[in-house]
Order: sequence, then structure tokens, then C-alpha cells
Amino acid sequence: MATIALYSNQIAQMSGMLGETKKTVSDYKSELFSLKTKALAIKQSICNMEDVISSIQASTSVQQAFFMDYQRRLRC
Repeated sequence: MATIALYSNQIAQMSGMLGETKKTVSDYKSELFSLKTKALAIKQSICNMEDVISSIQASTSVQQAFFMDYQRRLRC
């Protein structure tokens, strides 16, 4: 019983931290879209920015899916 009381505050803070993490990922995706728009002006002979940005977007999607799944599991 003492263990439950010891960790109850930390568990109560999880929802807020997950919300902040979700907002951070969302903000990151928005900034990434802005960066993509600017980066596509770079000559493709220098660097294929479309591939670089697609890779970053895929990573971001994985992070977002992870947090959504984690948040869903906490509710169960």
C-alpha cells in the first residue's frame, strides 16, 4: 500500500506529460512542413531534400503513433 502512495503523484503527472509530448510532436510536424517548403527551393543536384524530409516525417509519424498507443494503454 505504501508503494502505491509513493508513486501516486508520479502517475497523476503522466497525463500532463503525455499531453505536452503530444503537443511537442504536433508542433514539430508543423515546423517540419515549413522547413520542407523552404528546403525544396534548394537545388536537387546538391541534396535531394525530398528524401531527407520524407525520412524525418516517417520518424515523426512513428513517434506520434508510439505516444498515441502509450496514451491509449494508460487509459485501459
